[in-house]
Amino acid sequence: MNANTVRPLQFLSRNSAGVALAFSLWACLLVLGPLLVASYDGPLYNHTAYTECKSQPEKALYKGGILKSHAVNRIGVSASNANSQALILNDLSHGTIYSFSSWVKIKGADSAPIRASLKTENTTYYCIGTVLAQRGCWSFLKGRFVLSSPSNFCVLFLQNPDNRNVSIEIASTSVQPFTEEQWRTRQQYMINSQRKRTVTIHVSDGHGEGLRGATIDIKQVSKDFPLGSAIAQTILGNLPYQKPSVDLYISRLRELERDGVSMDGIGLEGHFDVPNSPLMRATIDRLATLGLPIWLTEVDISNTFDKEQQAIYLVEVLREGFSHPSVNGIMLWTALHPNGCYRMCLTDNNFQNLPAGDVVDKLLKEWQTGEIEGETDVHGSYSFHGFLGEYQISVKYGNRTANSTISLCRGDETKHYNIQI
Repeated sequence: MNANTVRPLQFLSRNSAGVALAFSLWACLLVLGPLLVASYDGPLYNHTAYTECKSQPEKALYKGGILKSHAVNRIGVSASNANSQALILNDLSHGTIYSFSSWVKIKGADSAPIRASLKTENTTYYCIGTVLAQRGCWSFLKGRFVLSSPSNFCVLFLQNPDNRNVSIEIASTSVQPFTEEQWRTRQQYMINSQRKRTVTIHVSDGHGEGLRGATIDIKQVSKDFPLGSAIAQTILGNLPYQKPSVDLYISRLRELERDGVSMDGIGLEGHFDVPNSPLMRATIDRLATLGLPIWLTEVDISNTFDKEQQAIYLVEVLREGFSHPSVNGIMLWTALHPNGCYRMCLTDNNFQNLPAGDVVDKLLKEWQTGEIEGETDVHGSYSFHGFLGEYQISVKYGNRTANSTISLCRGDETKHYNIQI
């Protein structure tokens, strides 16, 4: 990305061949969800988003966040024939991830793009969120910002970037800070809750009696989440993306659905400069309101960075994509050509790992259930928490053996399997 933005490029139809190029991603985090929740200290990120225009605004996310406990001045500004709404914020810190949202209504046009910008003492962040607002109803804007230096005084503007003569009204505005640790902890929690599931294997004899002490060997043989590499401007981080084409894209897809067009998913191209994972998450939240699976496609990092920095940024993108519950797969744009690769390669011409290849291998190892061995308890049961996919189960009790294959799909409840030996 010139990656301060996420922009949809295409939808994946039933005839799309891109998915066939993908290979499966091994995935695992060993921290159990309940334990993670118990040790978490701080606000939970809210994935809620809205793409329909409403007669009344919903309540503010996080009950307004820091706006509920800080004195915030709201000012109306008129500039270049375009009315603005602005909030004055004080004492914002460097490195903190601020999730911003607001409901927006306009007058003076049937519809108009509204862009949120932030100006500090030293820097202007021109796009921290966008929405295509409509007359007579409330539209939801969701975005984020991360300051490169602390700010004692800054102004958050909502304006029409086209300088059209529209008036803007805002409601249920929220600014919620997250530390880096809180952001990463939420990623890990979502991986555990959305990419893994608890399984209990029940081993019994021919009469249905549970067998204590049966030896169980569990091996994951396929994975539910695909990660692939395609060959070859683009989107998940494109600086010229300053207008709410996400809204236009969503509107177009809804029109296609009304016309009876069948769609299996959404593809988001992702050629990144410096990744902006908070905005990436907020935009995927909004696209997820369509209820379609989302793929990140053509993911790579700009070759303006050295290979070590490319690898650092690649990890950030992959973790954000894998931890989002609406993302169903990732395709890397890293295929090796005789003359090199497009912007980022996993290996050199001798197929030796480059730094990006090293971090991908590390994530594949981190995100895998691995082989598990254990024994059934007094009830003849054995439980484990594994990543979604297919498993081979081998059971041995005395001189008797049994083999079975199980498929683990997404679900909240414990999955139970019975094996008779």
